[in-house]
Amino acid sequence: MPTEKTPEQIAADAEFAAREDKIAEREKAAALRIQTAFNASNNTALDALVTQGKITPAEVADLKIAFAALDPEGEELTFGAADKPVKATAAGKLLAFMAGLPKRVPIGEQQSPKGEFSADAPKTGGDFVSRAKALATEKGLSFEAASELLAEQTEA
Repeated sequence: MPTEKTPEQIAADAEFAAREDKIAEREKAAALRIQTAFNASNNTALDALVTQGKITPAEVADLKIAFAALDPEGEELTFGAADKPVKATAAGKLLAFMAGLPKRVPIGEQQSPKGEFSADAPKTGGDFVSRAKALATEKGLSFEAASELLAEQTEA
């Protein structure tokens, strides 16, 4: 037979529940602060890797999503050979790995439209003009006609 709670027990239970709710709110806020700091740190590191030419601007958005999915309080893992083990979190190891990559993207140059990691050689307008003039002289065409013909040949 269940016993009824006294008013003191009911008040104590309510106080306990209120304290539990406050603790849960604080833990949630702390977890959010930790995740925000973790994401900001990783995003800064990834942006620096783009600036250094280690990863492409097209890769950074997906990498930021992947890093945000990692546990900011993730346990340290052991990497490396048995004689030289290195302890690091998954995020730390991935960032260190990417920082060690060779420069793949020439900074300040055009990114290849083909999706390759190195830029195509820049085309100069002077090169086209000189080729169009030579074609005009060779074929006896006007500069405009030679330019159109050269443009058609370049597109093909």
